[in-house]
Amino acid sequence: MKDTINIDGTEYPIRFGYGAIRMLGATLNAPGYDTTVKRVIDILKQLTLAEKEGQGIPFEVTDTLGYLLLAGLDNAAENDFEHTALCDFVLKNPESLKKVFELFMEAMPKARPEKKSLPKKRRPAKK
Repeated sequence: MKDTINIDGTEYPIRFGYGAIRMLGATLNAPGYDTTVKRVIDILKQLTLAEKEGQGIPFEVTDTLGYLLLAGLDNAAENDFEHTALCDFVLKNPESLKKVFELFMEAMPKARPEKKSLPKKRRPAKK
């Protein structure tokens, strides 16, 4: 099952992962996967702070959110979306960001569980 997002009454497939992060990194001039993900997380922090302080959303945040959405949509299927149209969508539908960020975070690589070694058996001290 593909994940979808509703934009203006139509469901569009959206998928994050390496392909989307690579596209987003190229757009943001980020040199690698980790740097790109960190920028998205920093943007989320800026958005949260702006909302908390009752400030308007900075252009950098809106632009990055538009690029993030565009990368997820482009990674899932061909489309004709323009960045500015997606920025308008984000500003008019801020509730949609919750799903976008959830899908983004679900696509992140998971840490491998560490192997726990069994404790060594202790022998009683010789007398």
